[in-house]
Amino acid sequence: MRNPDGVASLPRDTVQFAAGLAAGYSKLRAGGRVAVHLCTCADVGKPRGMPPGKVTIEHHRTVHAKPITTEDT
Repeated sequence: MRNPDGVASLPRDTVQFAAGLAAGYSKLRAGGRVAVHLCTCADVGKPRGMPPGKVTIEHHRTVHAKPITTEDT
């Protein structure tokens, strides 16, 4: 999610919608509720030697969301 205003805490509805979209486009979209980790870009890193697509995250918050797609909105 973009945060151009630099708001410290995003609205709950916005976070749930974004987490639902992320869950809807993940491999676990057929499941019930999916755990989605939220963090800032500064907290995401790729250590050397790890394969493409593998990252580490620090200081994250976990949100459980029902998978949705853009067709559901």
